[in-house]
Amino acid sequence: MGISIAGRHMKLFDAAERNGTLEWGDLQTLVDRRVRDCSLARGSAEILKEGYEKVFSELVSRAGGASRLNRLQFVEAMRDVTSDGSGMNAFESLARNVFDAVDRNENGQVRKDEFVRFVRDTTPGTSEDQALCLFTQLDTDGKGVIDHQEAISSVREFLTSLNPKSIAGGVFVYLGVD
Repeated sequence: MGISIAGRHMKLFDAAERNGTLEWGDLQTLVDRRVRDCSLARGSAEILKEGYEKVFSELVSRAGGASRLNRLQFVEAMRDVTSDGSGMNAFESLARNVFDAVDRNENGQVRKDEFVRFVRDTTPGTSEDQALCLFTQLDTDGKGVIDHQEAISSVREFLTSLNPKSIAGGVFVYLGVD
């Protein structure tokens, strides 16, 4: 049996928080780790930081302006964001930003080799076969590349759908959801 949507949101919280609450510093640490693990250029690092700042700002706003969110506040804010179309904009923006960081040749498409490298760099222990499986799930049109729309659609599905295949969209939010 798959995980519930609230369960996915709890896993997102657990992956990002360091002391029982989520604050901007926790997400900054996540950005710094991705930059280091993927050897991202300064511009890509700023793009990721901007995306996570938008997400955090949206969640804080939904939680009444608290600068730290506990697990319950986070899950409730995520529920509010995902049930409100305008709230999804921050996550879609993050998906675009992560996509742009992965798209090293800046052609608007993520090739298999770019994707596999990103997944393996940011998720120790992930096999090439596992990364290729995720790629196949995300390449919904079967063209052999992931485009912006596929990335954004996958995040929306990841955050709102119980379909087990929607798990692949977590790649554009954070890695490690299973």
